[in-house]
Amino acid sequence: SCIEENYFNFDGFLVVSGTDTMAYLASALSFMLENLAKPVIVTGSQIPFGEVYNDARRNLIVSMIFACREDFLEVCIYFHDRLLRGNRSQKVNSFRVDAFDSPNFPRLAEVGVNITR
Repeated sequence: SCIEENYFNFDGFLVVSGTDTMAYLASALSFMLENLAKPVIVTGSQIPFGEVYNDARRNLIVSMIFACREDFLEVCIYFHDRLLRGNRSQKVNSFRVDAFDSPNFPRLAEVGVNITR
């Protein structure tokens, strides 16, 4: 309901989630938020933000970049340099930082020196 209430106030949305339910959340949001004209990026981290070494900072920063872009107007998961369609994503590993993938659908983008589609 926060997205619905603020839909016209922002250019995109960032949703932070725990990793155990992230794929389910992204899939549900993709069906609940029909006819999106803005990006909704779901992210999180395997290693807690409070740890010295973590994947949270990079995931949050790059997710904000995608939430401001106009070329992915749907619900997506951004995790470990991969942008995935929200309703095609799944958690594939609980012990590595590359925990999410989309085995049956191509990744929407990959982040390195450049963002590649």
